[in-house]
Parts: sequence; C-alpha cells; structure tokens
Amino acid sequence: GYEVETCLRSIERFLVGASRQEIALVGVGRLGRALLSHFSEYQLMLHITAGFDTDPELVGTTVLDCPVYDICELERVIPERGIRVAIIAVPAEMAQEIANRLVDAGVLSIVTFAAVALQVPEDVFVDYMDITSALESAAFFAQEFEQAKAEEDGGEAEVVEPFIQKIDS
Repeated sequence: GYEVETCLRSIERFLVGASRQEIALVGVGRLGRALLSHFSEYQLMLHITAGFDTDPELVGTTVLDCPVYDICELERVIPERGIRVAIIAVPAEMAQEIANRLVDAGVLSIVTFAAVALQVPEDVFVDYMDITSALESAAFFAQEFEQAKAEEDGGEAEVVEPFIQKIDS
C-alpha cells in the first residue's frame, strides 16, 4: 500500500498545477477564438488572460473574458502580467517574428499552430500542433486498417488517394 487520497492529490497537482498559469494568445482569429472557447469551458489552472491581434475590429475588445490587445503592446503586457506561456495562432509567415517577440518579452514555453519550425533559444520549450500531419496519420492508418480487413475477407480495399497534402514553405 499507499494512501489513495494522497495519490489522487498528487495526480491532480501534476495534471492541473499547483498554481494558475496565465497564457498569452497571439492571433484571435477563428482558431484563436476556438481555443478561447475551449479554455473558457473548463476550470483549468491554465487560463488565457491576454490576446494579441492586428485586426482593429478585435483590438480593444474582450473575447470570452479575454482582453484583446494590439500586437504592438505584446512587449509591455506580457512582462507586466508575468506571462511565461504563449500560444501562436498566426499564419506561418508571421510565426517566427512572433516567437522572437514572445521570447524577448520573457515567454519560456510556446505552443504553435503555425506549420513552420521556429528558431528559439535552447531554454525555450516549443510544442508544435500540426493538424495536417495528425490528419495525414489518421487517414493513413484508416486506409491500412481497411486494407487489412479487406485482405482478411479475401478481397481488396479501394485505395484512396490522400486528401490532405503537406505544403512545404
């Protein structure tokens, strides 16, 4: 044995953290708003507390309780709020510049949805959310499972051409 309650508290602390983490979101377009919606539904210790965008229609508004600042304010707002984690939800051609600005502002961890490799210092963590690659993998395995089942049944599965193609930029 071990004490179940102690074990559960340890797991909970690991999964949700002992203290609230403020997160910055750069890019409050469709993807950014979807992320805000997801995080607003759950009482997680991770909370998007500052959004940044270039769209004058969004700047100065609040989207799902998250204030949206002009991208020009990034270097002021992030250190003021002590934000160390950021999400990049901008087009690939803007991602490296945004990553540089986030690192210069004190961000230590970045989650990016941009399909481009970011060059950051070694002490900055980057996690890539590549939906295209994930869907390509899912399509590949679905086709493989279908082929295996058809072979088991003595037939052939229809070969489906990939409907998602990764574009190298």
